[in-house]
Amino acid sequence: KARTMAIFNAGMFAGACVGVAGGSFWGFPRSFELVAYPGILLGLLILFLDVPARRVDTPSDRDPTRSIVRVFVDGLRAINVRTLRWMLISGVLISFAVGGYIGWFVDFVIKFKGLDKRTATVVYGIITITGGVAGVLVGGVVGDRLQRHTPRGRVLAIAIGFACAVPFALLATFTGSGWVSYASSWLLMFFIPWYNGPMASVIDDLVEDKEASRAQASFSMVLHLLGTAPGGWLTGVLAGAVGLRYALLLPITLTLAAAAFAWAASRYTAVDLEAVRLRRAARATA
Repeated sequence: KARTMAIFNAGMFAGACVGVAGGSFWGFPRSFELVAYPGILLGLLILFLDVPARRVDTPSDRDPTRSIVRVFVDGLRAINVRTLRWMLISGVLISFAVGGYIGWFVDFVIKFKGLDKRTATVVYGIITITGGVAGVLVGGVVGDRLQRHTPRGRVLAIAIGFACAVPFALLATFTGSGWVSYASSWLLMFFIPWYNGPMASVIDDLVEDKEASRAQASFSMVLHLLGTAPGGWLTGVLAGAVGLRYALLLPITLTLAAAAFAWAASRYTAVDLEAVRLRRAARATA
């Protein structure tokens, strides 16, 4: 499951990277137009997909009067599980860190690595796309393989990815230009996105089928609202106070904290999975 979700998320990761790079070259208004055309086409094609239902919807689920706020609140209730509560904190922290990197890493490279804007965008765009996509895919595979040996395997894969990213983040930030900087940046981009496949699959494992979409959506909304959105802004505020190089210590520290909270989440995964299994077994025999 984690590998499947990783393949799906790798496409989104690559698209995000291409979009940011395109914005640097053509400007963001023009880039939005360029991605809109295939987006509209693919959106129309999705209408014709034959997706097998996981269950039969109840009338209440199809109630058009339900507000988006109510759907969001219901999604938060669905993820009110010990594993997911700890994992949500971990996700917010890593989203904040990623927001800081997205907002400022190219500026950091231009200022401290001696590259002009276009070269920095191309070089680090390639590093981010290749390293990130590889990391998303490998993280999914590692999560599934660890899951065969322990119920906490997928959550542990998240923690391992974050922890491994920290030393390479330090190297990328505090070394000069050259192969060490490029290699450490690639490995940073490789390890940070390990969580994409495992995190989505853990959410799916721990919530009921009827709540799966709401839970995934609410989880993602919290991550981006509290993490990604303020990440770049607060990193920039800190850069104005202590300088950009030392401001990047913030996302590095938060990445380490995200690893700790993911490990904490893994302590409860076996019990939470067993609770889900027992509930489903009880319904099947009822």
